[in-house]
Amino acid sequence: MTFDIKPEDLLANDEMVNKFSPCGVRTLTYLGYLGINSPKYKILVKRLSENDKKLIFALKKKGETSLLTKTADEIIKEKDILNNLNAHDAHIVGYTLASESAKSEKQQKEEALKQLK
Repeated sequence: MTFDIKPEDLLANDEMVNKFSPCGVRTLTYLGYLGINSPKYKILVKRLSENDKKLIFALKKKGETSLLTKTADEIIKEKDILNNLNAHDAHIVGYTLASESAKSEKQQKEEALKQLK
């Protein structure tokens, strides 16, 4: 018999849990743990914006089919997204934001020096 149910939902039903062996319950618990603790958001694509030369990230939210498009600055401001990325993706966002800020500072400094001359 097969049916479609999340491990955490199955484990919440005592009647269903009693029908499984201890090894089966352990496996369900592990699968439920993986599902609950996996990141909600994942970066699928990075591309350079034509307008302001910033990187735009295409993010996929777990369980949804549509994509979100955000800049690094927008992701940093939305704590729900930032806190629910895996460590590698969060690192990429932080590095991108730092690089863009450094580049912007350099341009502002060069413009200020030109105005002084």
